[in-house]
Amino acid sequence: VHGDFSPKHRSMASEAMDRVDDERSLDRFELREDELYGLVMRHLLSDGYADAADAVARASGLPLSIADDAADMGTLAELLALGRKAKREAELKASNRRVNDLHVPESTSGAISERLPPSRLKATAKHSGPCRASAFSANGERIATGGADGSVRVLSAVGAKAGQASCVTHSYVNAADDKVNSLLFHPFAPRLFSGSRDGTVRVFDISHEGQIAAHQFADAAPVRAMALHPSGDFLLVGAEHPVLRIYDLNAGGDGLCYTSHDLEQFHVAGITCVAYAADAAFYVTGSRDGTVKLWNGVTNEHISTQSQAHGGAEIVSVAVTQNKRYLLTTGRDSTTKLWDLTTGRVVRTFSDYASSLQCPAVFTHTERHIIAPDDRIGGAIVYDTCSGEVVAQLVDPKAPSRVRHISTSPTEHGVTVCCEDGRALVFFPEI
Repeated sequence: VHGDFSPKHRSMASEAMDRVDDERSLDRFELREDELYGLVMRHLLSDGYADAADAVARASGLPLSIADDAADMGTLAELLALGRKAKREAELKASNRRVNDLHVPESTSGAISERLPPSRLKATAKHSGPCRASAFSANGERIATGGADGSVRVLSAVGAKAGQASCVTHSYVNAADDKVNSLLFHPFAPRLFSGSRDGTVRVFDISHEGQIAAHQFADAAPVRAMALHPSGDFLLVGAEHPVLRIYDLNAGGDGLCYTSHDLEQFHVAGITCVAYAADAAFYVTGSRDGTVKLWNGVTNEHISTQSQAHGGAEIVSVAVTQNKRYLLTTGRDSTTKLWDLTTGRVVRTFSDYASSLQCPAVFTHTERHIIAPDDRIGGAIVYDTCSGEVVAQLVDPKAPSRVRHISTSPTEHGVTVCCEDGRALVFFPEI
């Protein structure tokens, strides 16, 4: 289907995802007291703490032999990981029930703009080359920035809001002079993913102080974009290649890599951007070929293609609203469009800005505002999503610079603006 975003497949994907969630549900799993102590004793014995295991047996009044009975239940660590995952999935379902229900009227006539809370520059991270990528963690507590020099910084958002002179908590190195093109945090594990020009996705463990990646995935083409499934189980990787990669992160080692079987529906040029819907019922890809494609998030089947999303210009970014009704796209034609996925029509076009770099336009956490780069002011401008009016600017008046990348906090009005001069500017509202 070309030139149309079809909504019918999205409901089918949602139903399939619900079935998967039901099959994985651990809500009815119960652990008896003797089973719990058996797991504890087995864990202690396997780690060489026989005296401690014996002490637990005596204190609980249970025989030490029940540790052997617990063998078929898996390890304590495995069950803890499953429990954490189930808790996270429950939290995700709860958050999806409280989604932003953005509604954009057909016309801007009579639409009242909502002002963004007054914000100011609170913190800065510095790279020796252009700052090319940034991301907030799912809980909004961390900010990552990446540069053309191959360096990655992790900042404390709490420290940034407080205006601390130094809020960088971790520094990592991809490889000498290896440009960082994409960054994202795992939704709940202490991991940071970095996609680079050398075709590598590096995974950093931010619970440790080490400066090198814990492990990595190698690709044959420069990595341009990444997106994580809300469960944290699957990683979408878009590279300078027409075919999207899908990594199963639970497969161990370098993970298993999959692609869609819809061979005839692949892009015909490199993929530049990718985004999941909030519940992963579908995902969206954009490409140098100027097309935007929707894919089923469960089966990975092609849903629809918009072949002239920006008049044939390269697609820079894609983003889906939480209620899955709207799609935000940015093109190299210096325009950002808001599409109604129920009708396939553009409901807003934002073009009152100029950008010579491949910088995305992004939603704020409420989705009531859209932030876009503007070379004319050397910073970013903020649009009201409904009225289309410019309501604010985010710029360092002492040192304006062209903008390479923008990311926003998922929990509050926090914005990171990545600059061509190597700085990452962090803005938060006045306290």
